[in-house]
Amino acid sequence: MNVSSNPEQFKASRRAVMAGLASVSVTVTAGSAASAYPVTSPLRALYHEWQQAKAHLSRADLTEGSPEEDALFDIVTGCSDRAAAYEPETIEDLWFKILFADDDGDMSVNIDQEALVVMAHKMTGVPAG
Repeated sequence: MNVSSNPEQFKASRRAVMAGLASVSVTVTAGSAASAYPVTSPLRALYHEWQQAKAHLSRADLTEGSPEEDALFDIVTGCSDRAAAYEPETIEDLWFKILFADDDGDMSVNIDQEALVVMAHKMTGVPAG
């Protein structure tokens, strides 16, 4: 297209393109949200560290009151404290803050809390436990 021969046609086309771009929406499906974030966010990494420490803390062979149990407990509470203090920078961060708040099932008092947690699992790609 030669812009100099018909500048009005170019303006209309440019407006149409901009309007089309404005109407485009991003759709995230279950399981694809995690792939949309190729770089691990600090909160995603913290969540996985927290989950791993909680899993080790729940082991049957762990001796109550042992130094190992104390160290794992410190990791779990430290991760929780850092997550609570973390100011979300992305929508993914917000979803992970919801997963921390749920603490594997604590947010089950009403249907709204449950729906929020289900959506957080879906949007982060983290399977519900």
